[in-house]
Amino acid sequence: MERKFKDRWVFQKNISSEKQIVLFLKSIKENNNVLNKKYLKYDLKEKNIYKGRSENGSENTIGIRLSQMFFYMFGYKKNNSNFFIPTQTTWNILNKKNEDENFIRKNMLVNLFSIQFPAPYSKVNEHFSIFVGRLIIKLMLNDSLEYKIFIDEFIWFLPFIKKINKITYEKLVNDILDFRKLPFEKKLEKFKQIKDYNHLFANCLHESKYFFLKIFSQFGVINLKGDKYHNSGNFFKFKHGSTNTYRNNKIDSYSGYIELNKNLKEISHELLSKYSLFNEPISPKNTFGLEDFKLKLYENELLKYLAIVFPEYNEKIEIISLINNMTEKSKYGSLDGKEFENSLKPIFKLFREEISTEIISGSGDTDLIFIFRDFNDQVNKINIEAKSRKSYNNLQSTRIQRHIEKNNSKYCLVISPKFSNSNFLDIEKYKIVTLTSNILAQYCSKECLSNKDKLASFSDINKIALKNLGSDISDFLEEIIENKYGYKKIL
Repeated sequence: MERKFKDRWVFQKNISSEKQIVLFLKSIKENNNVLNKKYLKYDLKEKNIYKGRSENGSENTIGIRLSQMFFYMFGYKKNNSNFFIPTQTTWNILNKKNEDENFIRKNMLVNLFSIQFPAPYSKVNEHFSIFVGRLIIKLMLNDSLEYKIFIDEFIWFLPFIKKINKITYEKLVNDILDFRKLPFEKKLEKFKQIKDYNHLFANCLHESKYFFLKIFSQFGVINLKGDKYHNSGNFFKFKHGSTNTYRNNKIDSYSGYIELNKNLKEISHELLSKYSLFNEPISPKNTFGLEDFKLKLYENELLKYLAIVFPEYNEKIEIISLINNMTEKSKYGSLDGKEFENSLKPIFKLFREEISTEIISGSGDTDLIFIFRDFNDQVNKINIEAKSRKSYNNLQSTRIQRHIEKNNSKYCLVISPKFSNSNFLDIEKYKIVTLTSNILAQYCSKECLSNKDKLASFSDINKIALKNLGSDISDFLEEIIENKYGYKKIL
């Protein structure tokens, strides 16, 4: 195991107080109509949540705090639009009445369980492929380790683990046990043998003890305790930078350790039994690029874990599975496009205005017919065309228009994973609108997960389509998603 400063886990840092984190997120939520870094800075200063090193404070600091929120799974940004989209756990923490004292802890356990490398908002090298949160939880559930990890063990071993499997996990546990048996002086010798050890381990301590572990301790997921017998009462300290500041592993005047909150042990076992530490983490390489990676990490994967912690999410998992299947079939479905067509039918049945959705297909007709009640309670019919990744370049607008007229439909909604500029020019004179499968998926997931009837509204899509015939409506629908379920622009 190589221990190098530029080749290790990096935990984002700025604030470590549960109160400050929650107030920061609430401030974003409360000011969602006028949100930008400058406004947020002054709002936080007015509420005494942020002081800053200077009288006016720094917008860069606000940006760092936002990045920290992304890292700790509170939300994410889509594309380059600079919109903050809160995760379901954040919505739960900020919007639900907390009648169960473990409610926030359980949501934050899911956030911890979700943290992995690679991560979208992390500078950790791309060859790290490990479920960081799962590893820490699994070690705290290990009886041979007495259900605890000492902080000196944490910084000596964990930040440098790139990948792990069953064999290397067992070796890690045995190595920790061997390390635990060493006298303090022998351990110190090991630390000193590492190049620039003060710089390296001071930073490891700073990020882990003072931020990462403290945050999850503040939220009640883990306990931070001191052990007067560990290291015979000695503790480690490493010089931080060029000043006389030192970082140490003390908790309550003794060598510190972490343990899992006893009320979370049973549910943590369930999470690990369902989702193994030894699985391969998702990444841009095994998804459909960076944006799909973020969508899966912050929405779909996190929701699967919530279904273990809160059983009422099980039905929502079925909805997410339908939506995931549609996006995957749009990109990697069968060559004839039939799999994509078939995957769209259950998606349109998620709309509460739906009367019927039928697959028509065939060379002489549209792919699907969708019949629904509009915002005036009138029965309407539209055509649905499914254009997979392999066929989106050839929309054949005149053919689609003939199908609209044949079925006496209001317009045709063309769905594809992507469109080209030539596509938009081709549809300008026709009753055709285009929509990307990813935006449709995100809209349906947000709608279905947020509404009591677990259905989505088609009225938003229909209104946009009627106002923008002959154009792409993806950006318009994305703006609706951000206004209804996200936070306003971060400038």
